[in-house]
Amino acid sequence: MATNYKQRTINFLEIEWANYVSRFSRWPEEYGLERVNKQGYALFRDMLAHIVAWWEEAMPIIVALAEERAVHNPHSLVVPTRDGEV
Repeated sequence: MATNYKQRTINFLEIEWANYVSRFSRWPEEYGLERVNKQGYALFRDMLAHIVAWWEEAMPIIVALAEERAVHNPHSLVVPTRDGEV
């Protein structure tokens, strides 16, 4: 059951976030800008840069953890597997 949950999480990230730009582009301009501003950004491209940076850094870690592999974070943080292996 845990594996199913992990795979659903990965699928959600890959499918939902991968389509974010096209979904955002369909919103009325005022609504999109309001959402961007609520997140603390002036422009959509600024928020998108943050999302892309997060994606590049986090997805390999998320996938490795879902596969119960140890991961070395680029910020020198070692993330152990569930059983404590590093």
